[in-house]
Amino acid sequence: MSIGEPHAELDVAKQGCTAYDAMMSSDAFNEIKVRAGMREFIIELVISQIEHKFKTLLDREYSVLTKRRKFGRLEPQRVRTTKKKIAEVVSGDAYGEPDVPVPTYTLQKEPAEGRPEFYVLEVELPTVPSSKALALDVGEDRLELTAHPRKFQLGLDFEWPLEAKETGAQFDKKRHVLTVTLTVSDRDSA
Repeated sequence: MSIGEPHAELDVAKQGCTAYDAMMSSDAFNEIKVRAGMREFIIELVISQIEHKFKTLLDREYSVLTKRRKFGRLEPQRVRTTKKKIAEVVSGDAYGEPDVPVPTYTLQKEPAEGRPEFYVLEVELPTVPSSKALALDVGEDRLELTAHPRKFQLGLDFEWPLEAKETGAQFDKKRHVLTVTLTVSDRDSA
């Protein structure tokens, strides 16, 4: 549920009043229609949340609009949604020197279809203690990662040109995972 900021409205008697918008999922809204007592519970919950959020006291007498779903204008609100899933990239094999192991990795792109805006690479490096042992080189269409001394090596070629200067990398010491975010350039590949 999301409680919006207070805004001025006119009530049915054309008197000024303060209004708050409460948004909830469709599932919760449908429960109100089906389950007895659920509407009163949700109304009490909304009133309590408004009082808590805005440090005010509200009158507990209310009327339920039976023929209208809203009164006045709805103010814009931010509502948390689930994260977008990004597609795993199926591309050519990684490369490296023959006697240096290639680490386990996943490469994903967003959006999943067509030209991506960015790639996300996660590389598992179980024997690497910190990022100090890593060398990462990003070019216009390739990435090379080396874990010294010759623990791992990973080379990847990309279908779309990269903005090397906009690359971000973070090493998680607990999980021993390097996450690299690669921005796709606006220019076309050669």
